[in-house]
Amino acid sequence: MSAVWACQSGLGTQARSSYHGLMSCLAKLGLASLLLLASSACQETYIPCEQHYNCPDDMVCEDARCIPDDGRPRPCSLDMQCRTGERCRGGLCSDEPACSSDEECPEGFICHQLSGDCRPVQPLCSSNFDCPEGSRCDLALGQCVALECIIDIDCGPGQVCDPATATCSAGGPQCTSDADCIAGQRCDPVAGVCRAGGCMNDADCGLGQICDRVTGFCRNVSAGCTLDSDCPAGSWCDTGSGTCKTGCRNDADCPTGTVCETTSGACLPPSGCTDDEQCPDGYRCDQGSGQCEAIPGQVPDGSACVANADCDSANCVPITEPAVCLSPCRSSAGCAPNHTCVEITSAWYCLEEGLYSQLLGINVNVGSGEYGQACSGEAVFNPYCHSVICHTNLGICTSDCTTNNDCNRIAGSICRVNTETGIMRSYCFPDPGLYPMGSNCDSDYYCAFNVCLAGYYVCSGGCCASRDCPAGWSCGRIQSSDPYAPGFAKGCVPNDWTGSLPVGSACTGDTACRSGMCLNGSCTDLCCTDADCPSPMRCSMIEDDNNLALTICQ
Repeated sequence: MSAVWACQSGLGTQARSSYHGLMSCLAKLGLASLLLLASSACQETYIPCEQHYNCPDDMVCEDARCIPDDGRPRPCSLDMQCRTGERCRGGLCSDEPACSSDEECPEGFICHQLSGDCRPVQPLCSSNFDCPEGSRCDLALGQCVALECIIDIDCGPGQVCDPATATCSAGGPQCTSDADCIAGQRCDPVAGVCRAGGCMNDADCGLGQICDRVTGFCRNVSAGCTLDSDCPAGSWCDTGSGTCKTGCRNDADCPTGTVCETTSGACLPPSGCTDDEQCPDGYRCDQGSGQCEAIPGQVPDGSACVANADCDSANCVPITEPAVCLSPCRSSAGCAPNHTCVEITSAWYCLEEGLYSQLLGINVNVGSGEYGQACSGEAVFNPYCHSVICHTNLGICTSDCTTNNDCNRIAGSICRVNTETGIMRSYCFPDPGLYPMGSNCDSDYYCAFNVCLAGYYVCSGGCCASRDCPAGWSCGRIQSSDPYAPGFAKGCVPNDWTGSLPVGSACTGDTACRSGMCLNGSCTDLCCTDADCPSPMRCSMIEDDNNLALTICQ
């Protein structure tokens, strides 16, 4: 992931660096997810990379670019700067490990199976946080032990990595195709063993296939349907016609305050009211039209709206038709039970698990576990965690975050950009001791926030608003260029303007404001919640020049 900073608002502010890559977003109309390709006036002429596995087989990663591999030993200071299978030894990459077993290490040391280094044993531990990097706490022994693996390719032929124990074990029967496996399993061509599962959503399947969410396997799209599982995510089977349809089929599929018009599949406001009692919370009956209408500023989250002014949260978000009121968030810890903080085209909102499930076309259960509480099973959409993200190697829930203050539940934790869940987002992690914001860098890896700003070559840090950044910096949106982990984060960026006016001040142009954002004659700024804005301003949604949502003080 090579992070790129782009213009913050599109309100007259020019881009300081080009957008590139893919970003993840939820569709404004209908229930499907879509990908939006962000373009740039200047086309890249090289393959960007973070590690060597991002490059083709005959190339290596150097200075965040793929270059031809000449086969010579490469200088290094970290293992990640070496080719796959190599480790950094004495400043040069080598395929010879320092150790292969604990017996080769001095007394009091163990062999780290991933790095091939001898590392000291910490004899006592009660959690993974007590152990050094590359090891975990064996609760049965009460001591730190080396991780044997992280992914399957760390293990030998015919073995797979158990993420719960970080150890290699025998997989299912060896195979070369699905025909070698028993019912309910598929052949994993990388590990060469039979494994259960196959897909989580339609994007995991090939052209002309959909993910059967009942069996977890890809299958060909049929001309007709008899069950909802015969249809792509976000659609359902009309058993009368035997065809897949989108939209609602009954009132339960619609946001609160609307009913299903089954012919068109559209959710519409109810009709025929004679008094306010016949309308949902936040609505009243218009006696002239006999229709329920929104009471300004009183429509609750999850209910239909037309404009920000309708909503108690001041945010009317068009992720469904009609749009619904949602509350902005900085992390899931600030969301109500059964709600989790979700990115919606570069803005973040508390989304109720039922609406989230409807949007994704999969069943999402939001747990109650905050950062540090135990979890097991899947890393993403984990039912034990409020953030629905489980750090499976540590066996704990992590928390989405915006700044380090969101991670103070566990001492020594910081907010750090991560892409391992398949989407770029900031999460709380134990502090790896890397470079702080403002330090010089040439790669994301060296920065504590995991973002080295392209063009500036300095480390960024997380922010909700410009007041979270040092003097001379402002809060901007950072977009992933990794097609396998699209998305956004919010990070501090050096200003190339001199204005310093705070939010709410009168202004005649963007550069007069510290944030670089002047809207309707007043300085504004990015925000996560109302707490980032001076009263009476609210943190509410607009769309920028790129049709992306963002929350600003207004």
